[in-house]
Amino acid sequence: MMAYFQDLSEKYSPNSLWAKYSYLKATFLINENIDISIFKQLIAFLKQKSKGYSPKKSQVLTVEQVLTFIRNAPNETRPFDKVILVMGVFGALRKIEMVQLTIENVIDKGSVILVQIPKTKTDESKSFTIIEEEELGALQLVRKYASLRPPGLAEKKHYPLGKIR
Repeated sequence: MMAYFQDLSEKYSPNSLWAKYSYLKATFLINENIDISIFKQLIAFLKQKSKGYSPKKSQVLTVEQVLTFIRNAPNETRPFDKVILVMGVFGALRKIEMVQLTIENVIDKGSVILVQIPKTKTDESKSFTIIEEEELGALQLVRKYASLRPPGLAEKKHYPLGKIR
């Protein structure tokens, strides 16, 4: 076990090592009825590798950055980026959910736009609405982008909204 984790420690961060340990612990317990938590040297090794480690934080856009981009990015060249940002903010969508989003998933109901996500990471569908509000102008933005799309695409099944960059 020690040799395996020493080899892994050259490729993986301490967080990943602990995740692999947890996975192996559960697997051994279920399949072989062996509890690897009794391997004190292995746990000490993992703790030693974790000392001083600080995980990388994901960069997150602030509300002000989102608003600045929506307000200042040119509509002529960046409408898709703005719509993707609006979809991500209103729907808390993962990248894969945005990639799988099609025209038929977006329904304009007049006062709101309903977006239905048929399949998510958890295999449950979800939906959200885009409403009109003054700060973002999201409803108008999505409608404007939809009007820029070539006619006849809505009839084609599974035509993606666009390409994620």
